[in-house]
Order: sequence, then C-alpha cells, then structure tokens
Amino acid sequence: MFSHDFVGVYDREIDESEWRIDSAADILHGPRSWSHEFGVVLYDSLHEPTELPQTRRRLLDDYRQWHADQPLKIEDDILDNVRPGDMLKAANEANFHALNIAMAHMWTPIIAGEWASRYTPEQLLTRAQETLAYQGLELYRKRIAVGPQYFNPENRKKRASLEGMINEYDAGIAKLEAVKVIRKVMPDLFADLTVIPGPMQFEHGHKPMYNVDFLDTFTYRDKRYVTGTQVKTNIHLSDEDRYDPKRVILLGATEAFDNEMVRQVGSDPADTQLVSWGGLLCAEVARDARSHGPAAIAAPDKVKHKPSSYKADPHIKRMDRYRYYAHELIGPERHHLTDAAHSVLGQLVPKLVEYLPGA
Repeated sequence: MFSHDFVGVYDREIDESEWRIDSAADILHGPRSWSHEFGVVLYDSLHEPTELPQTRRRLLDDYRQWHADQPLKIEDDILDNVRPGDMLKAANEANFHALNIAMAHMWTPIIAGEWASRYTPEQLLTRAQETLAYQGLELYRKRIAVGPQYFNPENRKKRASLEGMINEYDAGIAKLEAVKVIRKVMPDLFADLTVIPGPMQFEHGHKPMYNVDFLDTFTYRDKRYVTGTQVKTNIHLSDEDRYDPKRVILLGATEAFDNEMVRQVGSDPADTQLVSWGGLLCAEVARDARSHGPAAIAAPDKVKHKPSSYKADPHIKRMDRYRYYAHELIGPERHHLTDAAHSVLGQLVPKLVEYLPGA
C-alpha cells in the first residue's frame, strides 16, 4: 500500500497522559518515550518520504547510547517486578526495544534514504539475525530453567509473555531472511527494502485493528510502499476478524516456523506433550553462525588473516558460546530457516507489489 495511505489511520503522536497506567508504568516510561520517538520518525517518513532533518538522523546513535546505559535489561525488570495481570502487555512493549536494538541498522534506509554503511545490506541483515538469535536464546534459557513448572496453570500468563516475546525474535529472523531472498531475486525493485519492529503508535495505538509488530517498506519511483505484520503464537479465527486485512498480515509462528517440541509438562518425566515452543529459529541461526556475521563485521581482519587471535576476540567468543549451546538444544538436523522465509514471502510479496504500477 502507498505509505501515505497506510499511515493515515495511525496517530503521529500519543499524548503521555494517554499512556497506560499500571504496575509497569515506572519501568516503561523511558522505553515508551523512545518507542514514541521512533514512531514519530516512522510516521513522518511514511507520510512524506523526504530526507529527514539532521536531528532525526542522529536518532540511532542517541538511542544506542541510551540502551547501553540501562542498568538492567527491560524484559528482566518486567518479568521480575510486574504484576502477572500486566505482564503480557508490558512484555510486548519492552520487546520492541530488544528487537529494535538488534535491528537498528534496518532503520537506515528510512532515516538516511539508503543503505548508508560501509557494510553490505546482506552483512547487516545477517548481523541483525544473529543478534536476535543470541538475545532469543537468553530467553530460551530462562524458560528451560523454570523446568516443568513452566506449564503449571499459575504460570500461564508468564508463559504467554515469554512465548510471545520469543516468537517475535523468530519472526524477526524469518522476515530478515525474506528480505535477503527478495533482494537477491529482484535487486532493482527492492534495493532499499527493509523491515523494522513497530513502535508505540503502530503497535499500541488507539485502533487495535491496525496494530502491527513489524513493518516492511521500500521505495519505487519516488513512492514509498509499506505493509505490516502481526505475529501470533497461533492464529485463531477471531484474529482474522480483529485486524485490517489491507494493512496487516497475520503470521502464526508455530505453523510458519515449525515451532513445536515435545516437552515434559508435569512432575513425572513420562508426562510429555507436543507444545508450541518458540525460539527454534533463534537456535538454528546461532548454531549455524559463521564468520560472515557479527564477528566478521566487528573484526574481519582477525577472522580472515590472524588465526592466532581468533579465539581472543570477544565477539567471536560469544558467537562460539551460543553456537555450542544451540547445537545442544536442537542438534544438527533442523534446517527450517529457508522454509520459514518462504512462508513469510508467500504473504509478503503480494502485499508489497499490490499497488505497484502495472501490478
């Protein structure tokens, strides 16, 4: 859809007095302010796709500094201190920042008008995927640490929060892979195609039928096109009636990403069930990470020319640590990332090209 038409149903700004008041309000005030700022930038870019002022172009640097200064991960603070009744919505809001810091480079075509980096878009896409994978595995470990009690009725809301968060990591990885595929197949048409997580105005606005977790956008003949995606662990019939089909693609993670696993769900080790189990794409990407990812970008000379210093590089150490852990979780046989990307593309491409001239 034309970006100007797409964005018309959203608010450019949401007054602070309208932000939710709950047990997460103090924890989320800073994160909400930053999410709101990204929402304003996105709204302006979609409403009138012109070069943003220099003050906006500094947004990513300022944001990275703010995120680095946080004493505790926002999602940890929520899981430890927010009432169960508020946890699902609070975790959903906080997850924007977990996704956004990993995908920060994906904002560059929107803010700068092009992939302005010394690295190729494919390198940046891979870096974002692997960062999402590492962060997702941290949540994966928290979930495993709970043990079978994770499936107890009293943990239902915490489980829903964690599953929703982890599935968004998987969705981000799959959507980034889809961008890689479509850029390779149609590089001229989708030269600046990017995908970003949805800020406050687009994910928690006044009209829930338009809420999206991710937005895919690109320019063609000086016009910007955009579509949104809402991620669900499982899609129910009621979900299809809740969202605007013109703007919102529904993506069911369990089916699209083959996110199921047999787990012990009771005190008896024999009490097992096939359950929805997000994070399997995170594990797959971390297991298969190679020097083309964060390590190669952070220290390409060490990877290619200095084997003696390879193991000393902290980025490479972290990559190796997660790779081994992921291999323990899923073994060597699972390879579903390509299928997951094609599941995304099957819905995404028709939406992106629907309004192109001659489509």
